[in-house]
Amino acid sequence: MGAPKTAVQQAVSPKALEELVDKRLSARLESIVERLVKVIDRRVQDFINPFTSRLEELARRYAELVERLEAVEQKLGEVEQRLRSGERLGYVPAHRQEYREERRERRRSAIEILREQGAIFESEIARRIKDRDTFFAKLEREGAKILDLQGERIAVDPVFWSSFLEKLSRLATNNDEEIKRVLGPLEYRLFTRLRESALIYYDATQRRWNFVEAE
Repeated sequence: MGAPKTAVQQAVSPKALEELVDKRLSARLESIVERLVKVIDRRVQDFINPFTSRLEELARRYAELVERLEAVEQKLGEVEQRLRSGERLGYVPAHRQEYREERRERRRSAIEILREQGAIFESEIARRIKDRDTFFAKLEREGAKILDLQGERIAVDPVFWSSFLEKLSRLATNNDEEIKRVLGPLEYRLFTRLRESALIYYDATQRRWNFVEAE
């Protein structure tokens, strides 16, 4: 039998050396990989950043283009509707005055149309106006009263609104037929939407319609 191995011989055995080398290589590789990941991440960010601002600019231009296309589509729809109804713009002298009046009608601002109509219901313009938030915000800036009801908004001319409130204060009934005799068609429609949205209620004791107070 040979002499037993000393501690030094055991420490430098091939298996021990292999394990030591593996540990050091693993630690070294882990450090290298970590540095490479950081370098690659930084390079990727440096590469992407210039394109980010360009993508934002393209998105803005795309939104503007969509808005213009929608305006063109609306105009084409108006022209198509007139052609289908037998109108030939500019060719028939008898229609020229009507065409000029239609053009003046289209040039009127939204607030002017509101003053003439009394109220504009969002459900009526939903198919024609895409950016309705901007539409109602502009009307509100120009003095219109905006009612945020269940399912839609309603823009109301201040004069029309004052007249409506005055008539509403004189209503001493919750009978629809009697209410219709006091209110006009548009006023009754506004009244109905307010009632459906639970913004007004009938007080049977006082025999009057009241607005629900905001909390």
